[in-house]
Amino acid sequence: MGNTVKTVFLLGLLSGLLLVIGELLGGQSGLLIATIILAPLSAMLIQAAIFRSREFAADRGAAEIEGSPHGLADALRKTESVARRVPMHANPATAHMFIMKPISGRGVMALFSTHPPTAQRIERLLGSV
Repeated sequence: MGNTVKTVFLLGLLSGLLLVIGELLGGQSGLLIATIILAPLSAMLIQAAIFRSREFAADRGAAEIEGSPHGLADALRKTESVARRVPMHANPATAHMFIMKPISGRGVMALFSTHPPTAQRIERLLGSV
């Protein structure tokens, strides 16, 4: 399942949860409280999904400028290799500015990641040949 589908699915679950919690907390005032709590979470999911889609678009644009995606794919592999050996100590607030994702998320936390996995970037790049 793609990250976009996962994000939409999770937003749907959050919406349902919002309604249930709102009802349990007392109707409209409960819904307001639940919205105040869950709205920022939903905004973060949407923002991360936008960042990931822009990352793919940037890769595609770079491959078009270069004339072939193979050079960029090779550079991504090398950068990933170095990043695994030399861990980056990044603040989550600046994670979106890195070439490689400095903070790894697994499972549901991957939905909050601003960078798609390198393997997925390379797969999309080479799939566009």
